[in-house]
Amino acid sequence: MLSQSIFILLPLLVVAQNTLPDFVKTCKRYDPNLLKCLQESFADVLSRMANGIPEMGLRPIDPATVEQTHLVFGNNSAINMDINMINPKIYGCMASTLRDGLFDIDKGIYEMEFLIPEIYMISEFKGNGNVLMIKINSNGVIRVNTTNCVVTAKWDGKYYEKDGEEHMKLENFVMDVMIEKIYVDVEGLFGGNKDLQRATNKLINENVDVLYEEMKPVILQFVKSFAFEANSNVFDAFPMRVLFPK
Repeated sequence: MLSQSIFILLPLLVVAQNTLPDFVKTCKRYDPNLLKCLQESFADVLSRMANGIPEMGLRPIDPATVEQTHLVFGNNSAINMDINMINPKIYGCMASTLRDGLFDIDKGIYEMEFLIPEIYMISEFKGNGNVLMIKINSNGVIRVNTTNCVVTAKWDGKYYEKDGEEHMKLENFVMDVMIEKIYVDVEGLFGGNKDLQRATNKLINENVDVLYEEMKPVILQFVKSFAFEANSNVFDAFPMRVLFPK
Protein backbone atom coordinates (compact mmCIF):
# COMPACT_ATOMS: atom_id res chain seq x y z
CA MET A 1 0.00 0.00 0.00
CA LEU A 2 2.91 2.27 0.58
CA SER A 3 4.38 1.44 -2.73
CA GLN A 4 5.10 5.04 -3.72
CA SER A 5 4.77 6.87 -0.48
CA ILE A 6 8.47 6.37 0.07
CA PHE A 7 9.66 7.16 -3.48
CA ILE A 8 9.88 10.86 -2.70
CA LEU A 9 13.13 10.63 -0.86
CA LEU A 10 16.15 12.26 -2.47
CA PRO A 11 14.90 11.91 -6.09
CA LEU A 12 12.71 14.93 -5.36
CA LEU A 13 15.82 17.08 -5.06
CA VAL A 14 17.17 16.49 -8.56
CA VAL A 15 16.28 16.92 -12.22
CA ALA A 16 16.70 15.04 -15.45
CA GLN A 17 19.44 17.50 -16.39
CA ASN A 18 22.60 18.76 -14.68
CA THR A 19 20.84 21.75 -13.17
CA LEU A 20 18.12 22.22 -10.60
CA PRO A 21 14.90 24.10 -11.46
CA ASP A 22 14.56 27.55 -9.93
CA PHE A 23 11.91 26.42 -7.46
CA VAL A 24 14.19 23.79 -5.87
CA LYS A 25 16.21 25.01 -2.94
CA THR A 26 19.84 23.92 -3.32
CA CYS A 27 21.36 22.31 -0.25
CA LYS A 28 25.12 22.48 0.16
CA ARG A 29 26.76 19.45 1.66
CA TYR A 30 28.62 21.34 4.41
CA ASP A 31 25.67 23.45 5.51
CA PRO A 32 25.44 23.12 9.32
CA ASN A 33 21.66 23.26 8.88
CA LEU A 34 21.58 20.66 6.11
CA LEU A 35 18.58 18.82 7.55
CA LYS A 36 16.51 22.01 7.70
CA CYS A 37 17.50 22.86 4.14
CA LEU A 38 16.51 19.40 2.89
CA GLN A 39 13.22 19.60 4.76
CA GLU A 40 12.41 22.90 3.03
CA SER A 41 13.53 21.67 -0.37
CA PHE A 42 11.55 18.45 0.06
CA ALA A 43 8.41 20.40 0.99
CA ASP A 44 8.78 22.83 -1.94
CA VAL A 45 9.11 20.07 -4.50
CA LEU A 46 6.42 17.91 -2.92
CA SER A 47 3.91 20.77 -3.19
CA ARG A 48 4.27 20.60 -7.00
CA MET A 49 3.77 16.86 -7.32
CA ALA A 50 0.01 16.69 -7.94
CA ASN A 51 0.62 16.48 -11.68
CA GLY A 52 4.23 15.37 -11.49
CA ILE A 53 7.25 17.43 -12.50
CA PRO A 54 8.25 16.45 -16.06
CA GLU A 55 11.49 18.43 -16.01
CA MET A 56 12.52 16.36 -13.00
CA GLY A 57 11.28 13.12 -14.49
CA LEU A 58 8.85 12.68 -11.59
CA ARG A 59 5.42 11.13 -11.96
CA PRO A 60 2.30 12.35 -10.09
CA ILE A 61 2.10 10.95 -6.56
CA ASP A 62 -1.43 11.87 -5.52
CA PRO A 63 -2.66 9.50 -6.55
CA ALA A 64 0.34 7.30 -6.98
CA THR A 65 -0.48 4.43 -9.32
CA VAL A 66 0.83 0.94 -9.91
CA GLU A 67 -0.40 -1.30 -12.70
CA GLN A 68 -0.53 -4.52 -10.69
CA THR A 69 0.93 -5.92 -7.49
CA HIS A 70 1.11 -9.61 -6.66
CA LEU A 71 1.16 -10.39 -2.93
CA VAL A 72 1.78 -13.82 -1.44
CA PHE A 73 1.98 -13.93 2.33
CA GLY A 74 1.30 -16.08 5.36
CA ASN A 75 2.61 -19.52 6.21
CA ASN A 76 0.08 -20.89 8.66
CA SER A 77 -3.52 -22.08 8.65
CA ALA A 78 -4.82 -18.74 9.99
CA ILE A 79 -3.30 -16.49 7.31
CA ASN A 80 -2.36 -17.67 3.84
CA MET A 81 -3.21 -15.48 0.86
CA ASP A 82 -2.36 -15.10 -2.80
CA ILE A 83 -3.69 -11.75 -4.07
CA ASN A 84 -3.42 -9.76 -7.26
CA MET A 85 -3.99 -6.04 -6.66
CA ILE A 86 -5.14 -4.52 -9.95
CA ASN A 87 -4.55 -0.82 -10.69
CA PRO A 88 -4.07 0.25 -7.07
CA LYS A 89 -4.19 3.98 -6.39
CA ILE A 90 -2.56 5.54 -3.32
CA TYR A 91 -3.53 8.95 -1.98
CA GLY A 92 -1.94 11.09 0.72
CA CYS A 93 1.76 11.09 -0.18
CA MET A 94 1.82 14.84 -0.88
CA ALA A 95 1.31 15.44 2.83
CA SER A 96 4.60 13.69 3.64
CA THR A 97 7.23 15.47 5.68
CA LEU A 98 10.91 14.77 6.15
CA ARG A 99 10.76 14.60 9.93
CA ASP A 100 14.36 13.83 10.80
CA GLY A 101 17.62 12.82 9.22
CA LEU A 102 21.35 12.32 9.57
CA PHE A 103 23.59 13.10 6.61
CA ASP A 104 27.32 12.97 6.02
CA ILE A 105 27.66 13.42 2.28
CA ASP A 106 31.44 12.95 2.17
CA LYS A 107 31.19 9.64 4.03
CA GLY A 108 28.08 8.58 2.13
CA ILE A 109 25.80 8.35 5.17
CA TYR A 110 22.08 8.91 4.63
CA GLU A 111 19.50 8.26 7.35
CA MET A 112 15.97 9.67 7.04
CA GLU A 113 12.61 9.50 8.75
CA PHE A 114 9.41 10.49 6.95
CA LEU A 115 5.92 10.98 8.33
CA ILE A 116 2.84 10.45 6.17
CA PRO A 117 -0.20 11.48 8.28
CA GLU A 118 -2.78 9.56 6.25
CA ILE A 119 -2.64 7.15 3.33
CA TYR A 120 -5.70 5.91 1.49
CA MET A 121 -5.43 3.07 -1.00
CA ILE A 122 -8.14 1.68 -3.25
CA SER A 123 -7.66 -1.24 -5.60
CA GLU A 124 -9.48 -3.96 -7.44
CA PHE A 125 -8.32 -7.39 -6.34
CA LYS A 126 -8.53 -11.06 -7.13
CA GLY A 127 -7.38 -13.51 -4.51
CA ASN A 128 -7.73 -16.78 -2.72
CA GLY A 129 -6.62 -18.34 0.54
CA ASN A 130 -7.48 -18.24 4.23
CA VAL A 131 -7.77 -15.21 6.49
CA LEU A 132 -8.50 -15.93 10.15
CA MET A 133 -9.91 -19.35 9.24
CA ILE A 134 -12.21 -17.84 6.59
CA LYS A 135 -11.77 -19.30 3.11
CA ILE A 136 -11.65 -16.59 0.45
CA ASN A 137 -11.75 -17.03 -3.30
CA SER A 138 -13.18 -13.93 -4.87
CA ASN A 139 -12.61 -10.62 -6.57
CA GLY A 140 -13.76 -7.14 -5.67
CA VAL A 141 -12.48 -3.85 -4.28
CA ILE A 142 -10.28 -3.30 -1.25
CA ARG A 143 -9.87 0.02 0.57
CA VAL A 144 -7.17 0.63 3.15
CA ASN A 145 -6.78 3.67 5.39
CA THR A 146 -3.64 4.18 7.44
CA THR A 147 -2.85 6.84 10.02
CA ASN A 148 0.56 8.19 11.00
CA CYS A 149 2.80 6.11 8.77
CA VAL A 150 6.47 6.52 9.68
CA VAL A 151 8.98 5.43 7.03
CA THR A 152 12.68 5.17 7.79
CA ALA A 153 15.34 4.79 5.11
CA LYS A 154 19.08 4.28 5.48
CA TRP A 155 21.85 3.60 3.02
CA ASP A 156 25.57 3.92 2.48
CA GLY A 157 27.02 5.74 -0.51
CA LYS A 158 30.19 4.75 -2.34
CA TYR A 159 31.86 7.34 -4.57
CA TYR A 160 32.98 6.48 -8.09
CA GLU A 161 33.90 8.38 -11.24
CA LYS A 162 31.73 8.47 -14.35
CA ASP A 163 32.48 10.59 -17.42
CA GLY A 164 34.95 12.60 -15.38
CA GLU A 165 32.36 13.44 -12.73
CA GLU A 166 31.95 12.27 -9.15
CA HIS A 167 28.90 10.06 -8.64
CA MET A 168 27.62 7.92 -5.81
CA LYS A 169 26.47 4.31 -5.74
CA LEU A 170 23.93 3.26 -3.12
CA GLU A 171 24.74 0.24 -0.95
CA ASN A 172 23.26 -1.47 2.13
CA PHE A 173 19.81 0.01 1.53
CA VAL A 174 17.54 -0.58 4.57
CA MET A 175 13.94 0.51 5.10
CA ASP A 176 11.23 0.10 7.70
CA VAL A 177 7.58 1.11 7.97
CA MET A 178 5.59 1.67 11.15
CA ILE A 179 1.86 2.41 11.07
CA GLU A 180 -0.16 3.65 14.03
CA LYS A 181 -3.59 2.60 12.78
CA ILE A 182 -5.01 0.64 9.86
CA TYR A 183 -8.59 0.17 8.71
CA VAL A 184 -9.52 -2.26 5.93
CA ASP A 185 -12.76 -2.54 3.97
CA VAL A 186 -13.16 -5.36 1.45
CA GLU A 187 -16.06 -5.31 -1.00
CA GLY A 188 -17.12 -8.23 -3.17
CA LEU A 189 -16.64 -11.13 -0.78
CA PHE A 190 -19.00 -14.13 -0.78
CA GLY A 191 -20.78 -13.14 -3.95
CA GLY A 192 -21.87 -9.82 -2.51
CA ASN A 193 -23.52 -11.29 0.60
CA LYS A 194 -23.63 -8.13 2.74
CA ASP A 195 -24.01 -9.86 6.11
CA LEU A 196 -21.05 -12.19 5.57
CA GLN A 197 -19.02 -9.36 4.07
CA ARG A 198 -19.75 -7.08 7.04
CA ALA A 199 -18.85 -9.80 9.54
CA THR A 200 -15.62 -10.62 7.72
CA ASN A 201 -14.54 -6.97 7.58
CA LYS A 202 -15.24 -6.67 11.30
CA LEU A 203 -13.11 -9.74 12.02
CA ILE A 204 -10.30 -8.49 9.77
CA ASN A 205 -10.17 -5.11 11.52
CA GLU A 206 -10.28 -6.67 14.96
CA ASN A 207 -7.13 -8.59 14.00
CA VAL A 208 -5.59 -6.08 11.60
CA ASP A 209 -2.30 -5.87 13.54
CA VAL A 210 -1.75 -9.61 13.05
CA LEU A 211 -2.54 -9.30 9.34
CA TYR A 212 -0.20 -6.34 8.95
CA GLU A 213 2.71 -8.20 10.55
CA GLU A 214 2.17 -11.03 8.08
CA MET A 215 2.00 -8.62 5.14
CA LYS A 216 4.80 -6.32 6.26
CA PRO A 217 7.75 -8.29 4.76
CA VAL A 218 6.01 -8.35 1.38
CA ILE A 219 5.17 -4.63 1.54
CA LEU A 220 8.70 -3.74 2.60
CA GLN A 221 10.29 -5.77 -0.18
CA PHE A 222 8.14 -4.11 -2.81
CA VAL A 223 8.71 -0.60 -1.42
CA LYS A 224 12.44 -1.19 -0.96
CA SER A 225 12.89 -2.45 -4.53
CA PHE A 226 11.08 0.55 -5.99
CA ALA A 227 12.84 3.08 -3.75
CA PHE A 228 16.29 1.59 -4.28
CA GLU A 229 15.87 1.63 -8.05
CA ALA A 230 14.59 5.22 -8.08
CA ASN A 231 17.38 6.54 -5.86
CA SER A 232 20.09 4.53 -7.62
CA ASN A 233 19.02 5.87 -11.01
CA VAL A 234 19.17 9.45 -9.74
CA PHE A 235 22.59 9.13 -8.16
CA ASP A 236 23.88 7.37 -11.26
CA ALA A 237 22.50 10.03 -13.60
CA PHE A 238 23.61 13.16 -11.78
CA PRO A 239 27.00 14.11 -10.38
CA MET A 240 27.36 14.95 -6.71
CA ARG A 241 28.34 18.55 -7.52
CA VAL A 242 24.73 19.00 -8.73
CA LEU A 243 22.99 17.02 -6.01
CA PHE A 244 25.05 18.41 -3.11
CA PRO A 245 27.37 21.26 -4.14
CA LYS A 246 30.27 22.07 -1.84
